[in-house]
Amino acid sequence: LRGRPSNRKLDPAVAAEALRILRDAKCHDFAPTYAADMLARDHGIAISRETARQLMIEAGLWKPKARRIEPHPWRQRRECFGELVQMDTSIHEWFEGRGETADLIAMIDDATSRIMMRFYSTDSTLTNMDLIRRFLRQNGRPLAIYADRASHFKTTRQATEVEQLAGREAETQIQRALRELDIEYIAAHSPQAKGRIERAFKTAQDRLVKDLRLRDISTIEEANDFLECEFIPWWNRELTQPPAQPTDAHRRIAGHDLNVILSRQTTRTVANDHTIQHNGQRYQIARKSITAGLRRAKVTVEERLDGRLLIRFKGR
Repeated sequence: LRGRPSNRKLDPAVAAEALRILRDAKCHDFAPTYAADMLARDHGIAISRETARQLMIEAGLWKPKARRIEPHPWRQRRECFGELVQMDTSIHEWFEGRGETADLIAMIDDATSRIMMRFYSTDSTLTNMDLIRRFLRQNGRPLAIYADRASHFKTTRQATEVEQLAGREAETQIQRALRELDIEYIAAHSPQAKGRIERAFKTAQDRLVKDLRLRDISTIEEANDFLECEFIPWWNRELTQPPAQPTDAHRRIAGHDLNVILSRQTTRTVANDHTIQHNGQRYQIARKSITAGLRRAKVTVEERLDGRLLIRFKGR
C-alpha cells in the first residue's frame, strides 16, 4: 500500500461538506466534540471527534489548547439513586439576546448524574418549588437535597414564636416544605461544594446555548419543549452512569398533598368583619365559609403554584 491513500481516509467530498457547515456563522464557537455530534445528529455526517478536530485545525476553525490539570478534592458519589440530589440555578444569557431572559433551574442526582432542568422567567421560591414538584412526581421523594444558601433556601431572620415553641430554627418556605416532605436540606458553603451541578451548568452553557441557537429558539416555552423532548433525554442517555448500588432510595409521595405543601404559606389574623389582609389587599371570607371561632383566629394563606389563593382554617 506504499504511496496509496488509506482505505479509511475520509472522503474529500464529506470533509468539504463538513467544513462548509462548520463555517456558518452560527457555528463560530463550536468545539470539536460538539461539532462532531452536531454533524452526525443534524446532517448525517458521521465523523469522530478527533477527525473533526483535525479538520477544524487545518481550516483555522479551532486552535489547540494546552490541557490544564486543576487539582480538586475528590468526593465519592453517593451509592444509591435518590440518596442525594443537588439543586441550583444558572443565570446566563441562554438566548444570546434573541428574546426574553431566562434562568435555568436544575436538579441532578449525585449517584447517577440523571438530571431534570427547566427554564423560568425568574429564580424565586415558587419557581424552585415548581421544579421540586415536577421532580417528585417523576421520581418520588429523595432522601436529601443539597443546595446553596440563597434567600429562598436559607433565611437570616430570627425564629418566630411558633418556630421557637416547636423547637425549630427560622425556616424559608422551601425549608418548611422539605421538612413536611421528610427531605433533608443540606446547605452548601461554596460553589465548589456543589461540583456536580456546577459542572453540569458548564456543559449546558456550552452545548445547550448552541442547540438553542441552531434552532432559533428564543422563548422560554420553546426552550422548555426542547429540554423535555431532546436535551434531557440525550443527557440522561449519554452523560449518566449506573449507581454503585441498585437500590432506588426515592420514597413514594402518596399521602403528601404536593399542591398544599409546595405553596407559599403565611399566617394572617381574621378581622371582626371576617376579612384578612394579604400583600396589600383585603379579602372577604364568603358567608357560607364562616364557622364558629373564625373571628380573630389565625388562618393560613396558601399561594399555590397554579396562581390560586386559598385560606385554610383548622384543616378546612
